Amino acid sequence: MNKRWLLPLLASIALPWSCGSTPTTQASRPPMSQEEMIATIIELGTPGAEHQLLEVMVGTFQAELTMWAEPGDQPVTSTGTMRNSWFMGGRFLRGDYEGDWMGQRFEGLSLFGYDKARGLYVGTWCDTMSTSLAPISTGHASPDGTQIVMTKSMYDFTTGQDAWVRDVTTLLGPDAHTHEMYLTRTGGEEFLHMRIDYTRVE
Repeated sequence: MNKRWLLPLLASIALPWSCGSTPTTQASRPPMSQEEMIATIIELGTPGAEHQLLEVMVGTFQAELTMWAEPGDQPVTSTGTMRNSWFMGGRFLRGDYEGDWMGQRFEGLSLFGYDKARGLYVGTWCDTMSTSLAPISTGHASPDGTQIVMTKSMYDFTTGQDAWVRDVTTLLGPDAHTHEMYLTRTGGEEFLHMRIDYTRVE
């Protein structure tokens, strides 16, 4: 099996999903009182409108996956089923993926949510073709709420170096959404590495 086909499966078939953001220096805050701390914890732990944006992805979807190992290569395709459901009291969207990959049974698990403390969408991924847990992806929704763009830096075992990943989830309505994964390897140009079209079946 071509090892370059395995990288995106470590990055998240379901949804986007990064520790790639550049750390920023933040101004220190004055100490909180115990009452302020408790109120803040409650507020930051309560799902909000940003979580509700993901509601259209709840349900069972047929997945049509297309993947390119390198720019200009012939794509490899596969199909699967994604079942998305709310997890942890509506704080995270859990995705359970089942399908096949190059003749082998494939399962994946995603977690996707919104970190109110940092003001960022967050997500991660793991699957049966890896012993790795994908780095946390972070990003923002577009002003109109139709796209969520997330990024991460992740280890590419095919080159022994880190690669930059940009995930774009496009919400087409209550019955369809897409996930595109763009990859930039060291010294290379960004290219579309994977696209998944999700169509609701339940």
